[in-house]
Amino acid sequence: MAPSPAQSDVTIEQLARRLDVLNERVLHLEKLQGMVPQPAPAPEPELPGPIAPVGHLIPLLGQGLLGLAAAYFLRAMVEMKAVPAGLGAPIGIAYSLAWLSFASRAAEPWTVKIRAMTATAILIPLLWEAQMRFHALPTGITAGVLLLFSVFGLAISWRKNVAAAAWIATLSGALTMCALLVATRDVMPFLWALLGLAAVVEASACLDHWLTERWLIALLVDGAVALVTWLVTQPRGLPEEYVRVSATSIIAAQIALLVLYVAATIVRTLGRGRRILPFDVAQCVAALAIAVSGAYRVANGHPAMLAVLAGFCATCALACYTVALMFQSRGDDDRRNLAVYSTFGLALAATCALLIANGAVLAGAGAVLAIAAALGGSKTRLVGWHSAAYLLLAAGAAGLSFAIPAHFLRATGATGPPQMAAFLVVGAAGYCAWLFCRRRDATSRPWFLIVLTGIFALSLATLLADAGFRAPAGYRPFLYTAILTLGAVALALASRKLDVAQLAWTAYGLLALATVKLVVQDLPSGHMLAIVGSLVLYGGTLILLPRLRAG
Repeated sequence: MAPSPAQSDVTIEQLARRLDVLNERVLHLEKLQGMVPQPAPAPEPELPGPIAPVGHLIPLLGQGLLGLAAAYFLRAMVEMKAVPAGLGAPIGIAYSLAWLSFASRAAEPWTVKIRAMTATAILIPLLWEAQMRFHALPTGITAGVLLLFSVFGLAISWRKNVAAAAWIATLSGALTMCALLVATRDVMPFLWALLGLAAVVEASACLDHWLTERWLIALLVDGAVALVTWLVTQPRGLPEEYVRVSATSIIAAQIALLVLYVAATIVRTLGRGRRILPFDVAQCVAALAIAVSGAYRVANGHPAMLAVLAGFCATCALACYTVALMFQSRGDDDRRNLAVYSTFGLALAATCALLIANGAVLAGAGAVLAIAAALGGSKTRLVGWHSAAYLLLAAGAAGLSFAIPAHFLRATGATGPPQMAAFLVVGAAGYCAWLFCRRRDATSRPWFLIVLTGIFALSLATLLADAGFRAPAGYRPFLYTAILTLGAVALALASRKLDVAQLAWTAYGLLALATVKLVVQDLPSGHMLAIVGSLVLYGGTLILLPRLRAG
């Protein structure tokens, strides 16, 4: 017979007590035999030593001063003509590079810092005096030496990952380049040297040798390009004391700035599989703004330069969209990378269209881009919302942004937008909205479908209002109210038939516009029959719209 639960519980408790008694007896016997291991004595806590003892720093400072003394001795030999003037600068440059290499061989951080600062203290005054006082070196050679010094400091730090030597060399070199860019009045050699240094720093980051001060290098490069652009494009032109700068060279530098950071970001995210960082986003935005706005100002309306700039923007837009689609095709779950690259593609494509087109041509370009984005978005669910952005650009180029308030919010309408441009916007908006409405899964229909249908409805309403512009002035408000209210009813019916909730929201948007129009246009018009007709249409729509949506 099986024991009851109560009996089982008592048996278990008894076993536990017996085990405790046995453990106590075993421990007592072990103590009698001396078998219990004694606990090891706790180690004495180590006292933290000073970060940089004075007794260690003083000899290091002495070494640095001896290094500077040797540099001043070389300068004295040059002044006494014991050393040829042409050899003084090369010997001093080699001597400073030797000190930088000497710094990379040390393991203790303060030794690395003192030796790297000694190398900087030898080179920077030497180059400044040779350039500004004696004019012994061309500006191109000076810029190249500064770039070599910075790159050398970055390169020798890779072996032991000595970050101190890298950031002392790169920051001192970059700051000196910026100072000489202004002091020598010869901007392009130092601007290209800064771009070269930024390229090396970004290449180092791509190889996982991160330099925490890369944001400062990027800031200095951005400021240098912006400064040179301002100097060239100011109303009085480049000051007379500056060396002449051609438009081609400055545009090339602006394009190089954008290509450098966009390419480095693509390599890190697509090639190395890294997640895009806030620094990458901010720097690419800054480079895009500086490059495009600066090149546009330098081009000053020149057709050939604008065409080159537009082609460059189109190429970059295609590259960004391609990278975004590659992330999508390989199933990358990082939505930040997808969003950033596709948004850059949108900005660059829109910039390209704005540079080379206006009016009806720009509206046509926006319509084509909107259809292409809708086709891509309906298949990959990636850039579909870009179709709404391109349609807004096309609507603005077609004049609809001015025609809509002119027709529906003023007592006297305007002549309306160009017919062909408006038809392009209506057709593109209708086709894009239809692409997303035909999805069978209602949850996959995006929010921007409201924007697409809204652009389609307002553009079509504006076309109809423009067609009725020749009606008697007193009846125009009633006609425009009829267009809005009947359009809202049509959208509500379509929402019910197609089971697309976004169409119903667009219908309520048209009704909201009709509400404002009734107050600011119909009632002040003073034409009683037109007011009665507008109120009947508006009130009937208020009654009918909820029923259509509920049905």
